[in-house]
Amino acid sequence: MRRLEGKGITVNCMHPGFVRTGIWKNAGILCRLIIFAYPFIRSPEKGAETIIYLASSEEVANITGKYFFDKKKRDHLK
Repeated sequence: MRRLEGKGITVNCMHPGFVRTGIWKNAGILCRLIIFAYPFIRSPEKGAETIIYLASSEEVANITGKYFFDKKKRDHLK
């Protein structure tokens, strides 16, 4: 990250959470049982909120090298 210092570039990591996508539709039968969890899985729009926040919010414009979940800085995944 030292090579980026003073260039106005920030680098952060984020986790979208458990997002409802089509990734499981070609999986085996056991993996497809995940459909029972669908009511508790985030929509793709909800899963995208943190990355959109990091890309566009002035609040995090100068924060770099951190981990985010649900638009909040976290020390680790809880």
